[in-house]
Amino acid sequence: MLNKKFLYGFAAGLVSYRFYHNVKNNIRPMAMKIIRNTLAIKENTRSFIDEIKIEVQKQNNNMCNTVSKIDRQKDFKFLEEQRHTLNKMSALKKQLESIADKVDNF
Repeated sequence: MLNKKFLYGFAAGLVSYRFYHNVKNNIRPMAMKIIRNTLAIKENTRSFIDEIKIEVQKQNNNMCNTVSKIDRQKDFKFLEEQRHTLNKMSALKKQLESIADKVDNF
């Protein structure tokens, strides 16, 4: 009984030893190919993320430029309104001065 178990173990060891070299020789190229493909996927992913990052930065710059244009337009509009108001005030001042002159002459 003990001899049978020993023989089975010995036979399993021989078979394993025999297959180990075959498996090693067959699996190594496959493992190398898997690692190479994994590295290629990593590089593709990195370049994809970099492209997205650049696109987002461009969109942010465009948004900032649009916002600054809008701000400039608002500032320009405010200045125009202010200039118009000053013109009205100076016209009113002239009218008041002319009325004051007429009252003084009366």
